[in-house]
Amino acid sequence: MKEKKDFKIHEVLPLLLRERGMSVRELSRRSGIAQSTVNSYTKKNSNPSDLHALKRIAEALGNIPLDYLIFGEKPTVDLEKLPSDLLLAGVFKIRLERLKEGK
Repeated sequence: MKEKKDFKIHEVLPLLLRERGMSVRELSRRSGIAQSTVNSYTKKNSNPSDLHALKRIAEALGNIPLDYLIFGEKPTVDLEKLPSDLLLAGVFKIRLERLKEGK
């Protein structure tokens, strides 16, 4: 049985913002994602569902791997060498599995 992953974006996103000296407002401007959406991802009960928005946020933060942004998992492979479409497909698959589980 697959291990269930908890969303960690509410922990990871503020850390990444601090590391980069960036505000939620600045990330919103750079990513083109509404400030309210970006801000919602910093809250403990956030449930990220818009993969397009997450991808744009990850890119605005310097091409952060989506697994790290969403689940706090450091990559075990060099994700810079993988096409972004492949990474997005993997996160989408995880999201579909979670929806089927009722999460």
